[in-house]
This record gives sequence, C-alpha cells and structure tokens, in this order.
Amino acid sequence: MIALSRAIKTSLLYPPEGSIPREFRSNCWDRLESALDEHESLEFEITAHNILHDGDVAFSGPKSDSNLPALLHRDGLRKIRILRGISRDEFERLFQALLRGYSSTLGEDDIVNLLWEGDFDFVEYEAVDDMILSGGEIDPDKLAENLETNYSDLLDEDREKLRKCVEDESAQKQWTARDELEELEVGSEIARSLLENIESFVGEDEAEVQKVIERDQEEPIQFSAIDLLFDMALADRDSSGFNTTMDTIDTVFNRLFDQELFPLLVYIIKKLRNTTDALAATNKNRAERMRQSYHRSGDRIRISKLTDILNRTEDRNLDEVRSYLEELDASALSQLLWMLGELEHFASRKAVCEILESKGRQRPEIIAGSIFDSRWYVVRNTAIILGEIGTDSSVAPLKKACEHEDERVRSEAVDSLAKIGTEKANDAIRGRLYDESGKVRRIAVQHIGKSGYRPALEDLAQIVASRDFWDLNATEQKEFLHAYASLGGTYTIEPLTQMITKWTPFGGEPARVLKELAVGALSLIGDPAVEDLLRKWSQKSDERGKWARTALMRRSGRRREETE
Repeated sequence: MIALSRAIKTSLLYPPEGSIPREFRSNCWDRLESALDEHESLEFEITAHNILHDGDVAFSGPKSDSNLPALLHRDGLRKIRILRGISRDEFERLFQALLRGYSSTLGEDDIVNLLWEGDFDFVEYEAVDDMILSGGEIDPDKLAENLETNYSDLLDEDREKLRKCVEDESAQKQWTARDELEELEVGSEIARSLLENIESFVGEDEAEVQKVIERDQEEPIQFSAIDLLFDMALADRDSSGFNTTMDTIDTVFNRLFDQELFPLLVYIIKKLRNTTDALAATNKNRAERMRQSYHRSGDRIRISKLTDILNRTEDRNLDEVRSYLEELDASALSQLLWMLGELEHFASRKAVCEILESKGRQRPEIIAGSIFDSRWYVVRNTAIILGEIGTDSSVAPLKKACEHEDERVRSEAVDSLAKIGTEKANDAIRGRLYDESGKVRRIAVQHIGKSGYRPALEDLAQIVASRDFWDLNATEQKEFLHAYASLGGTYTIEPLTQMITKWTPFGGEPARVLKELAVGALSLIGDPAVEDLLRKWSQKSDERGKWARTALMRRSGRRREETE
C-alpha cells in the first residue's frame, strides 16, 4: 500500500507517462505480484486513516482529507481484495481508477463507481453506500460491525498517534523519521536537515528509491518528506514548534536551491502559497510567517542565483527556471526587472520578459519604473512589456520612452503605443511624426494612417507641405502621403492635385517621384471627383497619363476585392 500511495502521488506530480510514474507503477506491480505468489489473495480493510491487512496497519496516513485511506473511506470503500491471477493490464486499470478517484476534488469521480465501471475479474470490494460486493452479497451484521468500528476510529484517533511510529507486535517493526531518511539518502544534507525535526515517517524501501535516483537522477521521495513538513507545521499547537518547522522548510529550500532541483522548489513554493491562504482565516501570525518564506523565494538572493545559473550557459533548458518564476507573485517584480538587466543571453531575457508581462498586469506601475533605467536595452524591453500589458496606464511611461536618446528605444515605444491603440496612445504617437529618425517616423505614420486618428491630419498636412518633405526618401514620402489621403479624404484632393500639376522650382528626379506618389495617394480617395480626374489625365500620353492609368487599374482592383 505504501508503494501504491507513492505511485499515485508521483502520477499527480509528474506527467503520468513520464519515467518516474512508470517506475513507481512497475514497482507497485512487482510487489503485488510477489505477494500473490505467496497468498491466494490480499485483503485490505479501509478505515478513516489507516489501511489494515490481517488486522495490522499496512499503511497509515496523516489526519488529512488528502491521504489515501481518507479518500477511499470518504467514497464508501471499506474492503478491497486482490486475487491471484490478476494481469498487469487489469492492475493498470485498477490503478487508473484509484488515481482518477484520488485526484477528484468535487466528488464527480466516486471511487466505488469507478471500481464498478472497471468490471474487474480479480478485484473484489465492499462499500457502504450501495452495499456493493463484487462476487456476492454483504452480510448486514458484518457491515454494521464494520461501520461501528470505522466511526469509532474516527472519534478515538488523535493527532499525536499519527506522529508516533506504528507498532506491529507480531513483526516488532518500528519506523521513525530517522530510519526513513537515513535509508533514503545516506549522507544527504537534506536528510540531515530533516532528522532533528520530524518525529515519525512511514518507511520506504531503500532499493526502490535508489533505483529511481540512479535512473532519473531525481529524488521523488522528497515530495512526501515536504508534505510531512507542512502537515507538521499545520499540526503544531505551540508557536515554537511551528517556527522550528518553518525554519526547517527554509533550510530545505535553500539546499534544494543550491542543488538546482527546481521541481521540488516549485512544489515547496506552491505549498507555501496554498498553506498561507489556508491559514489566513484562522491564524494570521502563522500565515504571515509562511508568507515571508514564500516571498523569500523571489528575493534578491534567490533571483541573483537564478541569474548566475542562466548566464552560465546559453543553451540551458529554460522550462524548469520558467516554472519557478511563474510561481512568484507581484512582490518579485522589481527583482525580476533587475534580473532582466543582468541576463546575458537573448533566450533568457525573452523568457523573463514574458514572465514580467504576465505578472506585471497586476502592478504595471512597478514595470513602468524601469523606463528610467540608465541601460537602453532595459528601457527597450520595458517598453515592449508595457505594450503587451496594453492599458492606458502604460501610455505616460511609454511617452517618456519616446524621448529616449536611442532610436531603438523610441521605435519600440511607438510600436507599443500602437498596440495599445487608445486615444491617449494615438496622441502620444502623433508627436513622433516629427522624430529625427526615419524609422521612428515611419512606424508612427503607418499607425496613424491605419488607426484613422483624425487629429493628426493637421500635422500630416503641415509635413507634406513643407520643404523638408521633398528631402525624405521615397518610401517615407509614400507612407506620409497615403496616411494624409486616408485621413483627409475629400479635403486632400486639392492639395494633392496641386502637388501633381504645379511646376516646382526643385524639379528633377525627386520631383517626378513625388508627383507619381501623389497620384497613387489620390487614388485612395473614394470621391467620384477623383475618378473623373484620373480618367481625364489617363487620356494624356505623358508621364502623368501613365501614372493615372496605373492608378485607375489599382483602384478598380481594390473595388473588386471589396465586393468579393
């Protein structure tokens, strides 16, 4: 039963088809098969906190609704018999039924019903709900006696019995926490840190755990040790005992961190957060002590160590570190922003940016503070994150970033404002139409044209009419003229016509190119007057006629696309 409990827990902690869950299921099957070689059947009696075999305790769990006996007992299961002849396939079906029932939190997957649906040939069980007995009828007197015993167990067992060793007079077995941990990890610092604080722990076979450690280079059994520590923290009646247990949890966390065992670290962080929430309503002082441990997982010391780990090699698998960072809350944002500036590899920075984007939605003002960082790449990444967060509260810091001396920062800031797309954001972009960088101006005018932000029309008209406009490259001229025509519509027909038809003192190739671009922009206006003008020009054999004919064809093509 210990092997079964371990197999179920690892299947909940790891992907069910991973190597560790498969190993534990195989180990459970091997033990079952070996026991059935010696016995015709194995019968287990289920009480509220124990599983009994021939009247002796085969498995004892803490007084908790989440331990295996309690969950089986909750669903009405009182006895289960496994007969010789069970196949590996039937065992796997039995295991999946128990796993499904164990993981059900709302009671929708009742274990007794799951066993009934399994239609097992070599598994029999007794339950109190519907008095189901696979292969026969329940004796009412026996059932009543069983119920009386179980409820007596529930009333009489106290918490201290669960913290003591299970004594088996026939086998004279006594297991303590020291026995358990010494067998699991001889010489382990983590084991030694637990020895002084854990009073009792169910035994585990050393060979089983060692085999998994050697094969997977992990120590999954420590999940149960962690569970025990938190059970002890919740059970301690005096503050001194609680604080001692919390100190032990902190010590274990630090040593696991030094060993970079992130799955175990993530498990502890989740336990800290969930247990803090559970204590908040009943004991605020203890909840605060546990919250401090949770927040330390995202303090400068831990984040600095994580930064060193990520900087050590560029091709490191980031999944485990990402899982750790995802468990932190908004209190770690300032440290993550510091980390962003210290990371040396692009993949690591990208991963942290994604975490900051997710966590920063709770406190965007903390993210915004990094706009004033002296390092341009930190400011640029901050602008990207604020754009992804995408609220009006991001506009002010992004507007500040638009004034940064580095073009790369300004272009990202304008792009992020474009993603936000509100009136405040568009107004901030409007100012970048005059930016000294052509790249920044193009990003700004492209968005203004697409968004239809009409307050910018005055700015576009001023820019298009200026002498400096003639000095811009053709690509940028085209962007401005198209945005001007799209926003201004009929209002821009006359200015564009004058640009096309009037002689200019500047002349030459730049003037010819600008006139051609102006014809293209004019064709974007849907007014019938534009159609008439283009048809008139198309009759000519000069360059203007050629541009007009091209414009009419494109105009016709756009109409077909719109109707389709």
